[in-house]
Amino acid sequence: MTKKAVTVVDPGRLSDIVSANAKIAMPEVVSIFISKYETDLYNKKSELQKKLTQLKDDLSILESSAASKADFSKYEGHKLAVFDLVTFIPEGQVSCNWEEGMFEATVEMRNVPKGKKAQDKKPSSVSRFGVRVSHKMPATLLKDRSSIHEDIAEAQSALQNIIGAISDMSRKERQIKARISEIRLEEEGLQGFLNDPMMQKMIAIEHIPS
Repeated sequence: MTKKAVTVVDPGRLSDIVSANAKIAMPEVVSIFISKYETDLYNKKSELQKKLTQLKDDLSILESSAASKADFSKYEGHKLAVFDLVTFIPEGQVSCNWEEGMFEATVEMRNVPKGKKAQDKKPSSVSRFGVRVSHKMPATLLKDRSSIHEDIAEAQSALQNIIGAISDMSRKERQIKARISEIRLEEEGLQGFLNDPMMQKMIAIEHIPS
């Protein structure tokens, strides 16, 4: 039984691809690469924007829920019997000092209801004067917040780079055209021209006045 010969498809040289016979002009070849590059850039931009939105949501949730981890119970419920007052911390008044890594609150005083129906009476604050107290935030909370901030900064930096690349498509197009021309010279055995000393001197940036 004879074996059939395997046909190997020759991808061809670039100079053949862009020849008149192939009916593919240089701008068409360039546009293929530019289109893919542009699509990838916009996909990455969209991905980073979604990531930033999620990270900012995570940060907002972490910061808004942080106060629930504060424990000022040791400052509440202390009675000043002679005046029928008791210490308390107003609801929703715990704040977060992120720079110092501290929970902060103000201890105030309110009256103690008396009488037969004392249990039905609501205590009320007798003064807005109080004592400011604080305690440290959990290390894990500070670490989680710092980590999110770092991720946000990294994503923002990457997004700015992508936006910069999108706005500089013409530079990428010139790079692609130059590379295609370089490949064609190499295929024609003229790669030595690329290393011409005079040409290299003309494009050396150290000759640009500072």
